[in-house]
Order: sequence, then C-alpha cells, then structure tokens
Amino acid sequence: MHLVDLTVGVSGGQAGPSRCGSLNIDPLLLTPTQEHEELRAFVRDFLRLTSPPEAVRRQIDSDLGYDATMWRRMADELGVQGLAVPEIHGGSGYSFAELGVVLEEAGRALQCGPLFSTVVLAAHALLRSGDDEACARYLPPMVAGRTVATVAPARSNRTATSTVFPPEWSMALFSISDAT
Repeated sequence: MHLVDLTVGVSGGQAGPSRCGSLNIDPLLLTPTQEHEELRAFVRDFLRLTSPPEAVRRQIDSDLGYDATMWRRMADELGVQGLAVPEIHGGSGYSFAELGVVLEEAGRALQCGPLFSTVVLAAHALLRSGDDEACARYLPPMVAGRTVATVAPARSNRTATSTVFPPEWSMALFSISDAT
C-alpha cells in the first residue's frame, strides 16, 4: 500500500458551482420503496454468498483487511461504488437513499472493505469540492473498484482550504491503495 496525496478543494473556503454533484437530499427519498427493498434483497444475497462470517474473519486478519477481488466484484456486479456518483463520472446517479440501503446491508453482513471511506467519505468529498478536474480524474477509478480512498486531516505542509469541511479545518483526500 502507498499513500498518495490527492489534496482537492482549494477554492478559498467557498464552494463554487460544480457539475460534480451536491448533497441536497429530499427527505422523501429516504422513504423505503419497492425498488429499495429489491436492492436490499439483491445486496443481501450477494453478501450472504461472498461475505459469510468465516470469510469476514479471514479478511480482517489479511494484510489489506478486506478481499480486493470481492471489492472489484462489488463494483462490476453490483455497481455499489458508483451508486450515488453522477453518471458523468461513471456512476449510476442514484441518491443517498439507495446508498443507505447498501450500507445497511454491508453493516448487517459485517462486510470487510473500504466502502464507507471510499464511497461515502472520499467520493462525496470530491463531489462537494467543486473541483471538476479532480472529480474527473479520481472518481472513475473509485467507481470501477480500482482505487480505494479516504479523507484525512492534511499535514501542515500540505494545507488546503476545503469546501467540503468547515473553513477552519485543513483536510485532504488521500488515496490509500491501488486496488488492482
């Protein structure tokens, strides 16, 4: 594994207009629908087959802490990593409601993987950054399951004013590893 500084969001603390995406969430989207229940059943079945308790125990003890092959399968077969990412960046363009269903099922199965750090934190930090170039560069490999990432405090020598976090925070997006 290697750390690569992917500091994004330098825009004077003000989020500018962006085609990357937004976090405007209509509360009605969180009302369960038949489609959500179908998604839940599909994800639950996938995780039951690919992430049984004995596999979870092995993954936790592995060097990565997750199964990279299963991570890519989640991208290829389910499209999980791109579920709530706009289509322009290779995602499906759905909402946090659908992503929430997946996160619930992943938690239920104790799924080992960088789902929260990559799909929720890093991908949506990029989307909120207003940095269209960074979105175009980093989101497609994240959506494809080839890159995992997280958000962490920036080192003082790599300070960036972020549009994702309060202006007094200094945050950076870090790629943790190439998942290929």
